[in-house]
Amino acid sequence: MKDLEQTKVAIVDIARRMWREGLVRGTAGNISCVFRNLNVMLITPTGVDYERLLPEHISVVDLDGRPIGGLSPSSETFMHLGIYKKRSDVNTVVHTHSQFAAVLSILGHEIPSVHYMVALFGGDKISLTTTYQLYGSQELAMETVKGLGEQYYGIILRNHGAVAVGDKLSTAYSRAVVLEEMATLYYYVLATGQPNLLTHVQMDEMKAKLGTYGLSNGLALADEG
Repeated sequence: MKDLEQTKVAIVDIARRMWREGLVRGTAGNISCVFRNLNVMLITPTGVDYERLLPEHISVVDLDGRPIGGLSPSSETFMHLGIYKKRSDVNTVVHTHSQFAAVLSILGHEIPSVHYMVALFGGDKISLTTTYQLYGSQELAMETVKGLGEQYYGIILRNHGAVAVGDKLSTAYSRAVVLEEMATLYYYVLATGQPNLLTHVQMDEMKAKLGTYGLSNGLALADEG
């Protein structure tokens, strides 16, 4: 149980960073971590301002979505659980309403290979969900799970926001930050001209290089297996 309590503290820290860095406003967005060995998920509660969020507020639900402790869980609990059920390599989900990702989601744009860091998300692009679905719905959960598939680490939710995933909390949050950076770059490129995209070969080279990215310092963004 010590790991659960430590993770609650870490989730609060990341949630406050997410708010300070403009990835969310008000009470939007959510963060979760799964403990499959305990059959539980920790997730930020619904409707609580991040400035006031405390570790004891973090919701604890079982892997069928039944509340066990803390405050009432996020309305996006189904989405987080759906990702965990599909992806055994994912232990953390970070859902943001970051400004430029949201703008692209409204315009209906995925992010192509405009920058080598797009490769951090597992492919040559950061995809967009096929259809808009109501927040908190099973339909949104299914769209998100389908879009992430077996290999992708981030996705833009149509007319909504973005999701980033990882093997640990720091990885997922770093990806959320980079996703917004890529969205910002692409938005400004669209506003001023046409992008020169990296090729599939160039992106494959970058994906191979990401396998050792930051490992010498022990702070790799990429999952280490």
